[in-house]
Amino acid sequence: MSSSVSILIVDLADETFAAVGNRLRSFARDHLIDDLVIVDVNTVTSTETPAAVAGTDQEEDELYAVLGRRSIATARVCAVAHSGMDGTETTTVADEIFTNLKELSPPGTRLKSVRIWAGDDEAEYPSSYASPAIDANLVVIPEDRASGVQFGVPIRDVRSTLFVESLAVEIATQLGLWIGMSGAPVDDATLGVIGYGSAKIYFVRSFVRIAAGPSVPIAPILVD
Repeated sequence: MSSSVSILIVDLADETFAAVGNRLRSFARDHLIDDLVIVDVNTVTSTETPAAVAGTDQEEDELYAVLGRRSIATARVCAVAHSGMDGTETTTVADEIFTNLKELSPPGTRLKSVRIWAGDDEAEYPSSYASPAIDANLVVIPEDRASGVQFGVPIRDVRSTLFVESLAVEIATQLGLWIGMSGAPVDDATLGVIGYGSAKIYFVRSFVRIAAGPSVPIAPILVD
């Protein structure tokens, strides 16, 4: 278990994010990503914040109890939304969790606030979704690209499998979840404004290759 954890705030009642959540859980079960805690905004109340650790059989538990059992150097709180939904509730819950963590975290803990919005190249980005108070305001425009030397094809259906796959990969990449990553790109983002006080926005896109194969028996390797 790494010394960092990412907390994903998501509306699992939304068809797209229900599928994204399932894809991220499958990444975790296959040991491709690590240390992702998922909070469904539909289960949060004024007194409870249920959370589930991706890739485990553990039942949902109170978020702060989950975090309290870990030694954490960096905690990332990430709200996500797409162009086919209103992300207000997601950002509200994320902001409340981030505020609570600032009060509960031990000295020296690094906290990063993140918002990810995904839409096609024709969608209008809601300016209210970004905030100068957020460390990393990210915009993702998923596309289908067979390789690094081929043209990308815009994905305009937020319910499509390609959109779901692209967004799941982008979340895993930007939050530094892939096994072997020593940090997260969002960790380098800083608070800031542009123009006359508008939030600074990062446009991001990742390309990930995953190689999978049969397990290699280690016994012959260990025998000299």
